Amino acid sequence: MNKKIVLVGLIFYFAFIPLVSSAASQYISVDVYYNNQLYPGNSTPKPIVKIGEPFTLRFDVTVNQECMVYAKLSDLGTYQGINSFSLIEGTYEFGEYHEKVYQANETFSYEWTLKPTEEWAGGSMPIDFHYGILLKGEYEPTLNSEFTAAYVTISEEYYDGPEIQLNYSEDGQSNSPTTPAFTALVTVFALAVASVYRRM
Repeated sequence: MNKKIVLVGLIFYFAFIPLVSSAASQYISVDVYYNNQLYPGNSTPKPIVKIGEPFTLRFDVTVNQECMVYAKLSDLGTYQGINSFSLIEGTYEFGEYHEKVYQANETFSYEWTLKPTEEWAGGSMPIDFHYGILLKGEYEPTLNSEFTAAYVTISEEYYDGPEIQLNYSEDGQSNSPTTPAFTALVTVFALAVASVYRRM
């Protein structure tokens, strides 16, 4: 019953909130890195990881004028205290908003190292970056948005390798190929299939 409620919630979520894989506007730009690999434009990391395998997501946020930015990283699979991912290390708590005042043209990096739990083993789970800005002197947010930062498929195998290293190159460039972001329909279908599969 609870999983049906979660599935219905996911359908409504994807039906009414557009999915984009990167962020850029007249006020803010966000560069996304998965394990030190930059994913520019409309590309989204789609890793396949084992249960307990650590990975890192980093977001370099730049604003073009003084403002307050609030941001958080979260997934859709947390209910009744059971998490799809465990936080190993992070700039801030996973799933909680943080506010920061930026100066014009300032860049700040948000970074989280996570590992998947058994909760979505055999399925996939999007991880979303939520952000908004409040301009100086304003009382309502000028921008309030989010995008899928990574679409993680969790295998049913357990990770027994070394922990990943948390050091980054200066430019964060990577020659790894990228693929276009999933559409909302494909994402909802994948989650529905995973939910049915897990009940079998």
